[in-house]
Amino acid sequence: MTPEGLVRRVRGEYYEMPGLGLTLAQASRLWHIDAVTCQTVLTRLVNDGFLYRMRDGRYVAATITTREADPRAPRQRYAHPSL
Repeated sequence: MTPEGLVRRVRGEYYEMPGLGLTLAQASRLWHIDAVTCQTVLTRLVNDGFLYRMRDGRYVAATITTREADPRAPRQRYAHPSL
């Protein structure tokens, strides 16, 4: 799979499961890719503002952290890229 294909795949997983939070090791196993490639994809998504790396090492959708920080914050919805 191409690097762009991997990025789309990972984005798709987070769109399908908005509460998803994975460590690097878990993500690498889930997507059957080596740790270096997985780190590259996750880092790109963090730099793009799509993912956020929590203090415990989990990668979560960036909008999830808003709700965790303030449960009263308005719920944000994703716009799926195919819509």
